[in-house]
Amino acid sequence: MRHITKKSAVTPARRTSRHEGARFPAARLRPSLLAWSIAGAFAAVPSVPMANPQGGVAVHGTATMNYQGKTLNVTTTNGAGTSHSAINWQSFSIPVGNSTYIQQPNAVSTSLNRVVTNTPSQIYGTLGSNGKVVLVNQSGIAVGAGAVVDTAGFTASALGMSEADAKAGRLRFDGAGVASGGITVQGNVIARNGDVVLISPNIQVDAGAVIEAPNGAAILAAGQKVEVTGRGLEGIRLEVQAPSDRAVNLGTLKGDAVGIFATSLRHSGLIRATGVTVEGGRVVLKATELAEVNGRVEASRAGGSGGSVEVSARVVTLNGVVEATGTAPSAAGGSIVVSGQAILQGGTLDASGAGAGGSIAVVASKLVEQTALTRIRADGGTGAGGTVRVQATDAGAGYVMSSAEISADGASGGTVQVLAPEIRLLAANVRAEGTSATAGDGGTIEVGGGKQGQNPNLPNSRRVFINNATNLSASSRRSGKGGTVIVWSDGVTRFAGNAFARGGSEAGDGGFIEVSGKESLTFEGMANAGATQGAKGVLLLDPKNIVIDDVGTTLTAVGLNNDPDNVGNYLPGTDSFGTDVFVSGGKIVVVDPYNDAIATDGGAIYAFHPTTGALLGSLKGSHAGDHLGKSDSGSGRVIQASPWTAATSC
Repeated sequence: MRHITKKSAVTPARRTSRHEGARFPAARLRPSLLAWSIAGAFAAVPSVPMANPQGGVAVHGTATMNYQGKTLNVTTTNGAGTSHSAINWQSFSIPVGNSTYIQQPNAVSTSLNRVVTNTPSQIYGTLGSNGKVVLVNQSGIAVGAGAVVDTAGFTASALGMSEADAKAGRLRFDGAGVASGGITVQGNVIARNGDVVLISPNIQVDAGAVIEAPNGAAILAAGQKVEVTGRGLEGIRLEVQAPSDRAVNLGTLKGDAVGIFATSLRHSGLIRATGVTVEGGRVVLKATELAEVNGRVEASRAGGSGGSVEVSARVVTLNGVVEATGTAPSAAGGSIVVSGQAILQGGTLDASGAGAGGSIAVVASKLVEQTALTRIRADGGTGAGGTVRVQATDAGAGYVMSSAEISADGASGGTVQVLAPEIRLLAANVRAEGTSATAGDGGTIEVGGGKQGQNPNLPNSRRVFINNATNLSASSRRSGKGGTVIVWSDGVTRFAGNAFARGGSEAGDGGFIEVSGKESLTFEGMANAGATQGAKGVLLLDPKNIVIDDVGTTLTAVGLNNDPDNVGNYLPGTDSFGTDVFVSGGKIVVVDPYNDAIATDGGAIYAFHPTTGALLGSLKGSHAGDHLGKSDSGSGRVIQASPWTAATSC
C-alpha cells in the first residue's frame, strides 16, 4: 500500500495497534515512502539470463526443440483428444537479442510451460507463438525493458501448477507453501487473439511497459489461489489471503476489458478498455483493502458509446481521471461505480455523452470525502443529462463532505442526488441544467432526501449543512421550465448557499425549490426560482422551527467549528472535530484525532480554504488508535484523501 504524507504532519514513531483486523502495512512519514515499491519481491531474480529455455521435456503431447544460435524453435503437438501440450523446463529465460518461438498446431492451441527448478524466468528478448502460451515459475517471472511477448494469448503465473493439472489443461494455480518470486513487466506483452493474464501475490507493471489484448482482456490477478475458467473478466476465480497481495500498474494496460484484482492495488498509469463494435469496454479495479487510482482510466471507444468502470475496496482513494464517455454523435455516456467503506476523492469521474449523459454512483458505507479538485460529470449533449449519486449508506455513521463540482447538464437537465445521514457541502457546485433552445427544462437536485422527505426511495438525512460558497442550480438556460432543488433533513438543516431553479432566458416558468429541516431550519442563503419569460416558481421553507438570517454569517464560522448546541458537528462517530484549529500556509487546518472514517480512533487532519471553506486535502489515520492529529500521537501511518499539495493550487 502506498502511504503519501505531509512530512511534518505527525510524529514519525511507530506504534502498535491491537486492532489487527483493520490494519494496513505500517509506514513512517519519510519522503522515501512516496515511491511505493515491491522491488523486494523480485530481489532473487538474477540480472542477466545466460541462455534460451533449457531442459524441456514434454509431459503431454510432444515438443521438439531446435536450437540455432540465438534462436530456439519449439514445435508442439497437442495431446490426444485435447487442444494443449505441456512441457517441464529446467529454465525458461530469453537473453537480450535472443528469441524463442513456439509453433503450435493452430491459434486455439495452448502450450503450458512449467519451470520445475528454482531458476527465475527472465524474458529480455522475444517470446512468440501462433497459439496461446502459459508460463509458470514460482521463482518469479520478469519481462525486461525492450522485451517482447507476442502470442495469441499469454498467461504468466508465479503461483504453482501441478503436473496433473498441466496434463489435464486445467489453469489452476496456487502457492503450495512456496514463496512466490513475483511478476514484473517492463517490456511489451501482446495477446492478439485472447487474454493477457498475470498471476502472482505481487505484480508490478512498470512505467513504459505496455500490456495489450486487442481482442481480449488484460488482467492482473494478485492472490494466493487463482483459477482461469474461461475468457475475460468473468473467467477469473481469485482467492486473496495475504495482506501483502498487491498489484501495481505504472504502465499501460489495453484491451476490450481490463481488470486488476488484489488485496491492495495501485494504478498510476493508463488503462484503456475499448470494447467491441460500437460500445466502450469494461474496467474492474477490485481490492479487498485499498485501491489507489491515481492514473487514467478510459472505458470508451472512438466513435462509440461509453463503457463501464467499477472501482471497489474497503478504502478507495481516487485522484486520477476515470472516463466512460460516449464520443460518437448521439452516443450515450457509460457507467461509473465507485464503492467501499470510505471513498476519498480529489480526481475526475466523467460519464458524459455526445447524446445522453451516463450514470455515476459514488457510494460508501461510512464516508465520502471530495476535495475542491473533484469533478463529476454526467453531461448530455443532444440528449438529457445523466444521473449522479453521491451517498454514504451507514445509518449510524455515514456522512458526505464534498467540495466537488458535479454536473448532469444536458438538453434537458439530469438528476444529482447527495444522500447520507450527515451531509456537509463546502463550496460545492452542483448543476442539473437544461441547455436546449427548444425543450431545455432544468433537472433535479436532491440533497438529503426527496420533496418534504416523502420519497420512499431516498433515505433522509439527519443533518445537512450547506455553506455560503455552495451553488445548486437546476435552471433552464434558454427555453424551458426551471427544475427542482430539494434540501432536506429529518433533523437540522443549515443553509447558507445559493439555489437556482430559474426558467429559461427565452421561455419557460420558474421551478421549485425546497429548503427544509423537519425539526429546525436556519436559512441564511439565497434561492431564485424566478423567470423572465414565464411565471415565477416556488420556494418552500417548511420546518417545525425556522430562523431566517440576512446577516450573511461566514462559512468558516458556521461550517468548520462546532456550534454551542452541537448542531454543527457534522462528523458522526467523532467527538473531537476542531480539537485544534490553526492557520498554516494560508489554509485553515482542523484536526480530529478520534475520527473513525478509516479505523476506530484513527484520527484525521483537514485543510480548508480560508475564504470559501472548500476542502483542500486531508490525511487519515490507517490503524485503530492512531489518533492522527493528537499532539502526543506516535503514529506514522496515514492514508491520504487527496494530493496534499493540492491545497496550494486552489
